[in-house]
Amino acid sequence: MNEGDKIRLKGVTIVWTGSRDAATALLGALEDMGATIERLPLIEFGPPEDELEVKQILSNLDRFSWILFTSARAAGAVAGLPSPAARVAAVGPATRCRLIEQGWQVDLTPEQNDANGLADALKKELPVERPVLFFRGDRARRTLPERLVAMGMSVEEVVVYNTHPVGPGRAEEAVRRIVDSADAVIMGSPSGVETLAGAVMPGALSELKPGLKWFCLGAATRDALKMAGIEEVAFPKKITAKQLIQIFIRSF
Repeated sequence: MNEGDKIRLKGVTIVWTGSRDAATALLGALEDMGATIERLPLIEFGPPEDELEVKQILSNLDRFSWILFTSARAAGAVAGLPSPAARVAAVGPATRCRLIEQGWQVDLTPEQNDANGLADALKKELPVERPVLFFRGDRARRTLPERLVAMGMSVEEVVVYNTHPVGPGRAEEAVRRIVDSADAVIMGSPSGVETLAGAVMPGALSELKPGLKWFCLGAATRDALKMAGIEEVAFPKKITAKQLIQIFIRSF
């Protein structure tokens, strides 16, 4: 990073509405460029409905060819367990770091840090004879398992956490903070969009603050923002650290 990049976003306040342990690399890079990051999570997490199923899966990980993680939150489900004989794939740097910190070896992290990027990387590993295990949250999109099944893989899924919106008080506080100080908002999930939109009703998100810039990390979140009335949403078609940073540089 050159000296100009270090002050590129000086004076810019960006609100992140996803979970506190997500997008750490992106937020850190934005802070390195001078931005002020306000972390205002609009979602929180709880245990899965079927904890017995999770325990049973965890007791026999070596029967899988690959174990897949698409979030650092899901990676936390295996904390304290030894690294398995199965190969392990992490969707991005934050998930990979979480697994490594827990003593797991990570065999694959795609250059494109999303479900499609992970599916493309796994396609190069075909044929896969034993089942693939996907650790996920209850609201995870179907993109990854559907693509793997289409490639001929046998996929087992286990929900290791549930996602819940924060209460009305915290959502309303996020709205106040955005109005008072934000130049931009990064939405991390469709659930977060729904929670924020609910806190500003009967108005629309588009009327929240003149000149506010909206960003998101995926197509599903973009679509949720458009449904909530935000027409101009910046998001990367391929989620890589370089593309994410370039989007912000072009916007300010």
